Amino acid sequence: MMETLKTYWGIALHDRAWSWSLVGAAYLAIAGLIRFFFFRGSMNELKQVDRSVYAEVMKTYLKNSLGGWVIFLLSFLLFVAVWVGSFTERLPLFLLGFLLPLLFLLSIILHYRAFTKALVAAIRQRLGIEREF
Repeated sequence: MMETLKTYWGIALHDRAWSWSLVGAAYLAIAGLIRFFFFRGSMNELKQVDRSVYAEVMKTYLKNSLGGWVIFLLSFLLFVAVWVGSFTERLPLFLLGFLLPLLFLLSIILHYRAFTKALVAAIRQRLGIEREF
């Protein structure tokens, strides 16, 4: 079993023109797990409060989370481009190693910000408070 995995890994490392899809899928799976880790507690607590509040928050969150999804897509495309080797000759690898996690972290921050704004909007609506700024 381990020999088979080593063989496939060697093929994927050697022929990066097609293996970007496998590595991209792994990136998406790991990113999904990290996102799940950050949002799991808040989502579960919100569902326990009231399903209608949860639906309202999710609706508002999806409207506000576009920036986070765009930054996440940029980090994903940069990761795939680095894997294929498109940027490694133009940009230093350490810069890409800094930029990639920074974009990913920024996408998580933007998602959490959108979620927080959605929570505040739901609380204001439930309490009947107008927006004061």
